[in-house]
Amino acid sequence: MNIKPEKLEEERRRLADMSAYEKEYADMGLICGVDEAGRGPLAGPVVAAAVMLPKDEEILFLI
Repeated sequence: MNIKPEKLEEERRRLADMSAYEKEYADMGLICGVDEAGRGPLAGPVVAAAVMLPKDEEILFLI
C-alpha cells in the first residue's frame, strides 16, 4: 500500500480524534464498540455487532 505521507498523517489525526472516548474511559478496563443497522424490530430485520480491539491498536482507514 503506497500512501502519501500527508494522507497518512491526516488519517492518524482522524483516528486520534475517534479514540477520545476510549482515552476518557481507559481506566474502566475493557471497552466494547457496538452498532446496529436496519429499520428496527417492528419494521424489518436488524443486524447488530460488537467489537473489542487491543488497546492502542492502530487500524488505518477504519470507518
